Amino acid sequence: MEKISLDKEMILNATEEVIRRFGPDKANITDVAKSLKVSHAAIYRYYNGKTALLNAVTERWLTHLHAPSNDTLKEVLNLVNYSKALLKLNIAVPLMSQKCLQII
Repeated sequence: MEKISLDKEMILNATEEVIRRFGPDKANITDVAKSLKVSHAAIYRYYNGKTALLNAVTERWLTHLHAPSNDTLKEVLNLVNYSKALLKLNIAVPLMSQKCLQII
């Protein structure tokens, strides 16, 4: 087999493709290794088994999934705090009623 520079990101990308093709139950380290044109032993240098590999893929999916929602939540909280500060200063907030702000 041809020697390539392998890293965890490449392995996780290949694992995602294998999971899409075969499903999580049938996907295995040998399939991941074949897609990368490396031996299965090369994958075991980074992950000690299928469970560890699937856990790493799942963790990456969850991290990517939650990153945008965390940013959105921070923006919403900033807007809420800003709106409350304006109300404390008795500055009129156009198009917002007192009832709307009480819900927040």
